[in-house]
Amino acid sequence: MIRPNEEQMTVADAVASERKRVIAINALAGTGKTTTLAMLAKGPLARTKIRYVTFNARAAAEARRRFGPNTVATTAHSHAWHSLYPNSTKTMAEVFGDRLVRQSLFGEMAQAATADVRLRRSFATAARALHLERSGWRGGISPLLQVIDEFAKSGDAHITAANVPASVVALAKKMNATDNIAALATEARKLWSRQIDPEGTLPIPHGLYLKLASLHPEPIDAEVLFFDEAQDASAPMLRIIEAHVARGGRLVMVGDKHQHIYAWAGAMNAIDALADKFPDTSLTLPLCQSYRFGARIAEAGNIFLDAMGADYRLVGLGPEGSTSDDGQTETILFRSNVKMILEILASQRQDSTRKIHVVGGTKEMVAVLSDLANLHAARPLKGSELAGFADWAELKSFAETPLGSSYSPLVTLVERLRGSVGGIIAGLRRSEIRPAEANFIFSTAHKAKGAQWGSVKLSEEFQNAWEAATAMNTQTHQEYCILPEHEELALQYVAATRAERLLAHRGLLPKAREHLRMMRCKQPVRRPAAQPRAR
Repeated sequence: MIRPNEEQMTVADAVASERKRVIAINALAGTGKTTTLAMLAKGPLARTKIRYVTFNARAAAEARRRFGPNTVATTAHSHAWHSLYPNSTKTMAEVFGDRLVRQSLFGEMAQAATADVRLRRSFATAARALHLERSGWRGGISPLLQVIDEFAKSGDAHITAANVPASVVALAKKMNATDNIAALATEARKLWSRQIDPEGTLPIPHGLYLKLASLHPEPIDAEVLFFDEAQDASAPMLRIIEAHVARGGRLVMVGDKHQHIYAWAGAMNAIDALADKFPDTSLTLPLCQSYRFGARIAEAGNIFLDAMGADYRLVGLGPEGSTSDDGQTETILFRSNVKMILEILASQRQDSTRKIHVVGGTKEMVAVLSDLANLHAARPLKGSELAGFADWAELKSFAETPLGSSYSPLVTLVERLRGSVGGIIAGLRRSEIRPAEANFIFSTAHKAKGAQWGSVKLSEEFQNAWEAATAMNTQTHQEYCILPEHEELALQYVAATRAERLLAHRGLLPKAREHLRMMRCKQPVRRPAAQPRAR
């Protein structure tokens, strides 16, 4: 076993003393959080029954391999899936086993409604509430599912108007239907009741049974709960953990609150939330010594930690690496899926034999592009999330609303290609190869979380957040630098700390440094003068 460093020994001593029931380990990038938990499981907690919970199946498998027989490792959803249905002797798996959504929840709900008058009426009521009568009853499917999804990601006990997501509220405003938001929530409550009915038949998503388990959390069969990736906990999982601690259970949670990159999906920073909820019995300890990389790449990560106002800084003790503006790398990280799709195509045009592996796969991108092409060509869609749109014009209008803004770049791309996306799809499918066979690895920064590679290049699009981070002083009429959004800084910190030996930043690091300098000096932004048009 690797000899623990001073920070890890401090953690081990705190866990062994049992003076605090909640130990939070704030582990910066590459500082060995899994190694630390394994050290605890085999050291001071070797005779203790442990339950390890994470959201990542790969991390759960690694824990089963490394932590020893006293630890049961599982994902959060697996924990909920095997817990008891409320007031029943059956598990969630026994109740919902044949009802889990297989492809598209929208499509399967639409299919169920064709044979279910009551369900069609519910969707029609929702469509009327939002003045979407043109789409018929199908127009109410997406808004209702979004309300339920928002509720399922929340810590709330009941569906109310507060669970209507901002995108649906924006749509209601556009359609002059804000007075009907409460009615929409009422309809969502009815649909939720039908979905959780143990005798029901409606399809359910994975988030539903996790939410249900959080509303009636049963005792966890363990003395100590290990909770991994605590910086991005779902509110339902947080409720389950809170119940464990409230019952007198011990908790060791680990994560990096500066990598909190899923707030947009409803994730919460449990490291701070649980320390605030149980202040008298909580202790937070840092891990700052990174063995993934050396001082140069640690310095790159520290730029973003500094911008976020972090209390700690990375200390690079791994292989001495380097940072550069550009260079040949095995991995390229992107800010968005659309940019990655375009780069895949450009790369394959340069060399048709080039093999690219996409982290997380391309099946979702291929499916969406196929559906868009079919809708553009007025071909029928079956079981698709786009099946509720009557035609391309309706989808295009939807993409211009806050509710459908995520479709906008792909709608533009499909229109530019006049629906001929076969080349794009073929290029994406060529990327469905194993990493060991690939010449390059492409990933979004979100999908890169938890991974590391020898050499990493960052797409230029990461600089856009710094370009946009300005504000106008209304008195001086001068433009000044401000900080990008915290979640954007966290994402760039993640991206900058995936490399072990070489980080090719494409100008991001000097851009961030200069921006922070100007912000602190309160130096106004000077934009280049517009060039006169040639006559």
